[in-house]
Order: sequence, then structure tokens, then C-alpha cells
Amino acid sequence: RNQSSNANSKWMIGAKVSANATSLITPLIYQTTSSESALKGKSGYNLSFGISSVYSINTRSSISIDLMMNDRKSFSVFDLANSNALRRSTEFSFITASGLYKRNVLKSIGSEKQQLNAGLGLFGSVRTQIHERSDNPNFLSFIDNYKKYDVGLNLGVDYSFDITKRIRLFTGLQYQLGVINLFNGANKVPASSYNTRTSALGFNVAAYYKL
Repeated sequence: RNQSSNANSKWMIGAKVSANATSLITPLIYQTTSSESALKGKSGYNLSFGISSVYSINTRSSISIDLMMNDRKSFSVFDLANSNALRRSTEFSFITASGLYKRNVLKSIGSEKQQLNAGLGLFGSVRTQIHERSDNPNFLSFIDNYKKYDVGLNLGVDYSFDITKRIRLFTGLQYQLGVINLFNGANKVPASSYNTRTSALGFNVAAYYKL
């Protein structure tokens, strides 16, 4: 009975860690991609962590819900024509909740206990901190001109398998793209001229306990 109950468990709860490469999509990032540009961009990197749960709708479909801390997204721009001086560095720190509908794209990989899932969902973030830096003494800071929240889309793929009757391990990739402009506008700088959206690609590892 216990083996049958574990196999058919609807809910799992666990811990999740994500190593992320992040960016802020602004007009500056497009300038850094030009081969003739004197600007160089640098993405941010961070390790976020949190709690996660999975609800199995049936043998092919599930919903995962995450609450992640230390979700930092940043981008820095350097001026190559000015001794590689830091032109602007902006970093947001968020607490992020996300939901993902996942579908097992291969019903079985050698065993019904193994799954390869592809997912689509949404995320919402509340900003906890913001930092801006520059080597330019005349730097115009926008630190008070950003929204305190973010929302966007989640795309993910993961591989999961049982390591015991009660413990299941997930590893995979997840991409987040913010869909709103975080910049509210500043004095003589309209919001549309410095459109700012978040982007992050993360490698995730999560361990779940079957309830």
C-alpha cells in the first residue's frame, strides 16, 4: 500500500537552487552588440534559492509553484574608449513567485519513474533592493525611477527521476523574460526612451519529498 501511495502521490514539496545568467534589456544593450560600438556589456550572475511544490494533474501533466529568494537581475556597460570605465551598472534584487504548467514530452525513458518535461508559465516579482553605479561623476542615476515589481513569462525544460520511494530529483533549464517596462521615466527622460525589461537563464536543481 505504501509503495502504491508514493507512486500516486499528487503533491511534492521541496527545495530549489538556481544558478542564473541575467540581463537587463535596455537601449544600451543594443549598442553593445554593434561591432563598431565603443561600449561593452556584461551580464550578471547569481545563485537564487527557495521552496518549491509540484502538483501532478495526471501521469503526463503537472503544475510547479516556486518562491525564490535572492533573485538578482543586472547588467553593466563599460566604455572602451574611456579606459574601460564603468558607464552604468544596474542591479535589481527580487523575491519571485512563479508557476509553470509542465507536460511530460516523453511518456517513458526506460522507466515510468523518469520524465522529461517542457513547461510554460508566468512569474511575478517584488523588488527588495536596487543598486546603480558608474565611474562617471556626472552620472544620471535612475534609482528612484523604477517600478517595484516585475511580471513576465517562464519557459522551462527539466528531467526528473526518483532517487528513493519518497524523494524525487529535478534538474533543468528555465528562461524568464519580463514583459513590462520597469522604467517609469525621469526628468527629461521619458519611460519609452529607456525601456527596461529583465531576462534570465538559469540551471535548476530541486529535490522534492512526496507527501
